[in-house]
Amino acid sequence: LCGRGNRSSLRTLRRGVSISEMAVSDLPGRPTAVWTVKKSQGDSYDRYIVVSFSNATLVLSIGDNVEEVTDSGFLTTSPTLQVALLDDNALIQVHSLGIRHIRSDLRISEWKSPGKRIVQLAAANSRQVAISLTGGEIIYFELDAAGQLVEMGTVDMGKEVSALDMGVVPPGRVRSMFLAVGCWDDSVQLLSLDPADVLGKGPSFSVESRPTSLCLLEMLRDTSSPAQQPQDALKSAAILASDLTSS
Repeated sequence: LCGRGNRSSLRTLRRGVSISEMAVSDLPGRPTAVWTVKKSQGDSYDRYIVVSFSNATLVLSIGDNVEEVTDSGFLTTSPTLQVALLDDNALIQVHSLGIRHIRSDLRISEWKSPGKRIVQLAAANSRQVAISLTGGEIIYFELDAAGQLVEMGTVDMGKEVSALDMGVVPPGRVRSMFLAVGCWDDSVQLLSLDPADVLGKGPSFSVESRPTSLCLLEMLRDTSSPAQQPQDALKSAAILASDLTSS
């Protein structure tokens, strides 16, 4: 109850954010992952819903109605592992056999995994893509000035990979500087993405269980304290990974 007399009012506080249901679309099966993505960096709202299944991908357009589209450029005959909008308004789709690079004019280029090895995991931001293949090999790509995804390096972790994350590109920079790699031996390894030491191995950190999800964040640093070391960033990512796997 707020106010007094004829100016008083009764207000109700409800936890959470209210939502409005805009559309409902039945799916042909049980999805394994869902992404929403814009068509260009200048868009205010997402344009596509990408739904991955065990053996296929469904692409839905977001508008007055939510409906399936077949001209988005996405590969629909394979499950999707990652979707991202790049700085030049191109889209990338990582699938089990490679990477599909979809330009804004719908020109498509494909990178196929060597020896038809299966791509198991992927991480991407607006300028970088990293994938892991069966056996623990990691391949790293960057977007160059010509709008091409260029393979920058590979590293064999010597063990199976269970999670990847590189975070977003910080404002004013051209790349994220680290890739966090979760492994089956209950550890998280930090890899450098610095061009002078691409995929160089940094410190590692043990967690309580196998990390299946990582989130690498750049935190604002107190200028009065010493510069944050890579171990500190890795520890934050590893602790978050441990929390996610144990919850």
